[in-house]
Amino acid sequence: MSAPHSHIGMRKYFQLKSATYPILFGVIAVVLSACSSAAAEPTATVVPTATVVPTATVVPTATVVPTAPVVPQVRSFYLDSLENNAVQVTAAFARIDEQMSKVWPTKDSLLDAFSDSDLSQEIISSLGAVVQLFPPDEFEEEHRILQETAKTVVEYAHDLERALQGRDLVGMMVAKANFAVSYKRMLLTLSPRLCSALGIDNDPEVICEINAGAPGTYDAEVERLFKVFRVEFAPRVTSFALALSEEERFSVLAALNREVEVATREAAEKLAALSPPEGRVDDHKILLTFLEDTGKTASAITVAGEERDDSKIEQLFTQSGTVFEAAGAAISCEYSETLLHGIFRDCVS
Repeated sequence: MSAPHSHIGMRKYFQLKSATYPILFGVIAVVLSACSSAAAEPTATVVPTATVVPTATVVPTATVVPTAPVVPQVRSFYLDSLENNAVQVTAAFARIDEQMSKVWPTKDSLLDAFSDSDLSQEIISSLGAVVQLFPPDEFEEEHRILQETAKTVVEYAHDLERALQGRDLVGMMVAKANFAVSYKRMLLTLSPRLCSALGIDNDPEVICEINAGAPGTYDAEVERLFKVFRVEFAPRVTSFALALSEEERFSVLAALNREVEVATREAAEKLAALSPPEGRVDDHKILLTFLEDTGKTASAITVAGEERDDSKIEQLFTQSGTVFEAAGAAISCEYSETLLHGIFRDCVS
């Protein structure tokens, strides 16, 4: 299996809205400075006598500047800082995808391109700054969650740096996938507003949006489980640089595909446990068939990879694309757009 054909097969394993699935990332990164100034206390000479100065004019200095307008400013600065830094790191990871999609004269030339960019250092530095962020009160609790989940993201950023230093292309692809998954998991723990601040414009996963009904309803449960599925699935099946040798592709597959199997199986099990309301039954069956068939294909790909069976792997990649296309042709636009965020087809345009 030639490198280009293998790469195309990997992409077809999980087709989205374009031929190339750019895994772009946004990242927390800014140190907000907290500034405060103590208001001067009024002195005894402000009111010499009760008869000289009417009491109505005795106004303590601290009340002259109301504090309420400061809150929106802090909120805006906090969110804008997250968004601005997310854009910066998103652009950095876009360069990784661009490098991966190119045909390089040698593997070393690709590794040189990655090393020269200092991308991993940018990411580590930015993520490290999260512990110094100063959120407004309304985001204080979420920010604590953010700090905890960001620790795992930082760990994978360090894995990426170590792989770069060791000129380990396989390690880079695995770390890149793990970083993407951990970052997207982090977004899923946040409210739509913070998720959007840290997310990526036009991200094909659209994981920040909430289209479905109240928590606990069928629609909400399907939307949630499919978001989780996409977060666990997509980054892992798109981490195959063209510069990988045949043996290296097998190594990346071995490192990532078991998790693809797990994600697909768990999504299918959760969906099967739900009882669709009238009007959702047919679409429910179509989605369940897609997940079950995709899971079977993922398991077969793992086995074929262990057996180093190139032709079988390519056949299975093609088969997974066929499964995806069949689901897209059968599922209703309303179900796809509302619950699955248009992953199968764009019914709006």
